[in-house]
Parts: sequence; structure tokens; C-alpha cells
Amino acid sequence: KFLIISLFLYASSTRLFAASVDEDLVGFDGIIKELSQGRTTYRSNYSDPFDNVLIHAGVGLVNSHITLTPGLSEDISGFHKGVEANIGIDLFSKNWKAEGTVRSYGDQKVDNNPLSLKEFDLKIVYQNNANRNLKYHFAFGLAARYLDVRYTKQTIKENDDVTVSNLNQVHEEYTTPSSILAAGASTYISKGLSMGVEFSYRNAMIDETIDKSSFDAIFRVDTHF
Repeated sequence: KFLIISLFLYASSTRLFAASVDEDLVGFDGIIKELSQGRTTYRSNYSDPFDNVLIHAGVGLVNSHITLTPGLSEDISGFHKGVEANIGIDLFSKNWKAEGTVRSYGDQKVDNNPLSLKEFDLKIVYQNNANRNLKYHFAFGLAARYLDVRYTKQTIKENDDVTVSNLNQVHEEYTTPSSILAAGASTYISKGLSMGVEFSYRNAMIDETIDKSSFDAIFRVDTHF
């Protein structure tokens, strides 16, 4: 009888221990499952801010009406044609971007005066949708303009109460920082390609230059990726 009772107690205790271990394992597995689900949910809600940042690159044809004021000589004004290349990046928003531009006008005659002009721009651009396929934008920024010009300059000398006026051919170079205001619109041919126009005004920020101002019209094609 003692042996039978001992075997019964042993079997009962073994069964209770196994049940306790199973409960512990189920509880442990539940905790692991809950932690895994929480981790998965956290990752799925995470969004990298760089995922929505687009890079913009394009080229354009520029027609610029420039005004040069050489002092005593007559103002030089006329149209100057050139090309530009630009690249920009979103400022963590679909409405704002920074854009850099390089322009070259080459050697041309404006008002019968040979000149060449190069320019580097940096602009902040605000853009928004006018409708599904049309966007408008406004921009402001700074430009560094490098002008090389030859023109006839009038000089005046006074000797013994006699005023002598001479006309001399001069060759001068100017580096002019200018402010930029621009506005334009573009239509999207596809998600990654657009074309449009932009109008801008540049105004010299210093007095020691003859490159005072310009009005520009640009036809541009841009890619977005």
C-alpha cells in the first residue's frame, strides 16, 4: 500500500510540475509575441524624411534685356541670349526647394558693343499646384554676375578753363552681386519631366558697376527624381 501511495503522489506531482512548466512557456511565448507585434508596428509607422525629397535638374534658354550705365557715356541696353543649367533639391517639403543655376551668354554685341556675361545664381523657390498638371512658383535669391565689355567711353578734361572731351575705346570687367525676384509656371508631361517659363528681374546690389539691371525670360525643361 505504501508503494502504491508513493507512486500516486509521484505521478500527481509530476503532472502538476509539467502543467506549471507549460503555463510558464505559454506565458513566455505570449510576452515574446506581444513584443514582436509592438516592434513590427513601430517599424511600419516609421517614415524616413528623405524618402519624399526630390532632386530637380534642368536646362533652359535665356533671353535677357540688360541695361549698362557707363557714367558719362550713353547707356547700353539690348537683348542678350544665353543658356542655363540648374539643379535643385526639396527643403523637406513639396512646396519649398533650393536651386542653383549657372548661366552663360557668350560673346555677343549689345547696342553695337561687344560683351560677354556669365552668372551664378542661388535661389529659394516656393511652388504649388494650380491644377493637376500645372504648377506655379515664386523665387528670390542672389546672383554673381561676371561682365566683360568693350565700349566707347567719354572722358572730360579741364585745362586752363578749357574743357576737352575725348572718346576712347575701353575694355572693362565687372563682378556684380545682384538680387533676384522671379515667377513662373510649368506643366508636367510626366511624373519626372516638366517644361515651363520663368520671368525674373535682377538688380545690382552695389554702385561700383555699370551692370545695373536686367529683365529675363527663360524657357526651361526640368527632370525630377
